[in-house]
Amino acid sequence: MAHIVSNPELDIEPDFASTTFKAIHNCIIGNLQLMHEEAANKLSNSWIQDCDIHLAAWMTQSNEEAQLAAEAAQAECDHAD
Repeated sequence: MAHIVSNPELDIEPDFASTTFKAIHNCIIGNLQLMHEEAANKLSNSWIQDCDIHLAAWMTQSNEEAQLAAEAAQAECDHAD
């Protein structure tokens, strides 16, 4: 996965019930025979799942970066002695 530059928890979920998403609603509705509200809910749930995936990756990345920084600091201290 590409480097994540910001915390995904700070992302704001789009309003999938808005007219902006009506075209995608129509595609979903046409294939799955859903109502607009159901299509919006499916989009919202998918967004939440995607955000959760990115959040887990961001947390892993942050932990790895912190570990590398700690190891570098320890190596710097060891080298100074």
